[in-house]
Amino acid sequence: FTEYGGSANGDMTFTQELVSATSVDELTADRGVVTVYPMPVQNGLANLVLDVPVRQLDVTVHDLGGRVVRQERLGGLDGLVQRTFDLAGTPAGLYVMRLQAPGFDRSLRLVVE
Repeated sequence: FTEYGGSANGDMTFTQELVSATSVDELTADRGVVTVYPMPVQNGLANLVLDVPVRQLDVTVHDLGGRVVRQERLGGLDGLVQRTFDLAGTPAGLYVMRLQAPGFDRSLRLVVE
């Protein structure tokens, strides 16, 4: 806070300024939101909630050895959308889900039960 004021009638005023970002979300808020649930992924289906600045994404799931386990292109990403990503037959374990498009690159940890 840079300033605080109060008065006899109980109205309070605060002035603030952003000196630096306090979280990764503040740094990437304009770059889109990507969420995967449930975590861990059960029954071979991962739900992706996306609000990204692109219309389509290439989604690649890698095992920890870097091998591609699944790959899919998602389209029609106007605004906030939900998509289901099929991981049926993927062995239980820890994976990295990478979402890519020109000017957009995000990696997420993915746990499959």
